[in-house]
Amino acid sequence: LIAERDFQDQDLLGVDVARRDLSGLLATGAILRNAVFTGCQLTNASFDGANLSNAHFVLAWLTDASFSHADCEGASFRGADLRRADFEDASLLAATFTPDTILDGSTKISPQQIDSLLPDEARFVSQAIGYSGRS
Repeated sequence: LIAERDFQDQDLLGVDVARRDLSGLLATGAILRNAVFTGCQLTNASFDGANLSNAHFVLAWLTDASFSHADCEGASFRGADLRRADFEDASLLAATFTPDTILDGSTKISPQQIDSLLPDEARFVSQAIGYSGRS
């Protein structure tokens, strides 16, 4: 399964695949609660519609990854590279983004998603992606 990089619709609760190159991983609709992706290369990965609650993406490379409609509640993105990542309609309630998380204007996070973050994370994410608040 790991060699094929296809987790689509799989129930992999708590899977630990730390420090692997999983570029292009297809994990749409997968159940990956409490999964450990620490230090993984996940460029161009698709987590669309996946359950990623409390997953660990610490120090992961997630450039061009898609999290559209994913449940990322409580997920940790500490130190992850999220340039050009797409979080369209993903739940980010209590997700962790820290100053060493790499975000910029190409990271797709909506103002409503920013509002669901804890205050310190919301302030950091807003500044990193260039969101200045509601008018």
